[in-house]
Amino acid sequence: ASRTDVTTTGNLAPTPLTVEMGSSGTIYVAYGSKELNSTYYNVAYRNSTNWGVRTDVTNIWGTDTRFPAAVVDASGTVHIVYESKEYNPTYYNLAYRNSLNWSSRVDLTTTTSSDINFLGRGIVVDSSGVVRVVYSSREYSALGNNLAYRSSSNWSTRTDITTYTSNKSISNLALTIDSSNILHLSYVSWEYNTTLNIAYRSSSDNWASRTDITTNTSGSSNTPSIAVASSGAVHVAYYSREYNATYDNLAYRNSSNWGNRTDVTTCTQGWCATQPSLALDSSGNAHIAYAAYETSTSSPNIFYRNSTNWA
Repeated sequence: ASRTDVTTTGNLAPTPLTVEMGSSGTIYVAYGSKELNSTYYNVAYRNSTNWGVRTDVTNIWGTDTRFPAAVVDASGTVHIVYESKEYNPTYYNLAYRNSLNWSSRVDLTTTTSSDINFLGRGIVVDSSGVVRVVYSSREYSALGNNLAYRSSSNWSTRTDITTYTSNKSISNLALTIDSSNILHLSYVSWEYNTTLNIAYRSSSDNWASRTDITTNTSGSSNTPSIAVASSGAVHVAYYSREYNATYDNLAYRNSSNWGNRTDVTTCTQGWCATQPSLALDSSGNAHIAYAAYETSTSSPNIFYRNSTNWA
């Protein structure tokens, strides 16, 4: 198989990167790295038009900017939301930039007193061009993370999706949008019980209803990836210990019957499979790439499976 080396420095942030495809078929990758500055991480992006050209979204020399989430709209504009200390040098806030003018920063949050403790963020653009961001933070309560929503219609207005005053460990969220501009959100939390489970909400009812995709009483489920088919069916992939109580495996479910779990991997030894990334084709088939130790006990590799034959 052919491999493209997007970067060759090795100075990447130990965080997930974002991969997006534009309407023209161009692939965009946003990530944190020390390519610009060997001491501090900055946010950068590249695209498949010329992988050798790096765009430095941030140019910070005194602290890190990190954990970018990106989306490309229908016109090819790249939108990125990320954590940074640009607004306040002591505490991380959430910031937004886009490729129309990378030098213009919008501070979505503006804390000056304590870390908001972001534990995930997602960004989409609707059909009218409005940028929508969902994230996990401690803005509502300093005692635990809640889900919050903002949009470019008025960045200063925060909608609190959840309003807990105790720690529900809300994190690792995945966000997508359908053709009707409904947002679909999957995330990890202690809402069902004190075991990490996968939950789902959507903007169709103003986020009010929570669906517990997993209901584990032991053995965590984690790191969901979400996609919506043209039929409206919601698909979620994640890793968990539902199949085996000792080892992580990949699982898949969809909204036609959330209770029906497909075990994509069935390992019974080693650190088997984690970090799924899910996509759907025009026929509604699910495609998953993930990291696993399936062919090596010493280091993970990247694998791919699809729903036409999970085996």
